[in-house]
Amino acid sequence: MSIRRFATLAIVTAAAWASSVVPASAATGEVVAFVADLLPVTRFENPSGCTALPAGSHVIFNETDGPITVYGDPLCFVPLEPLATLEPGRSMHVTMAGSFRA
Repeated sequence: MSIRRFATLAIVTAAAWASSVVPASAATGEVVAFVADLLPVTRFENPSGCTALPAGSHVIFNETDGPITVYGDPLCFVPLEPLATLEPGRSMHVTMAGSFRA
């Protein structure tokens, strides 16, 4: 196989892989994080990718048009299984240093 042909194959393969891991679009709507009574909620409008929740978050509400994945760490590494997927219109308790991916 020539170097040119190998390079072309490598570029096409890398482009196909990159397109499979990049999200198609952001979620429409918002995710709302609740920390404590009498404190304002935090709203994430049209979230996309990994989003860290405010420190001390207690509950999140998924008001987007699609499911989100909830994690127990701020970098989206440890999904909160078996309840990691939060459907639209639902809420759940979260860890105090969690995150979500829309």
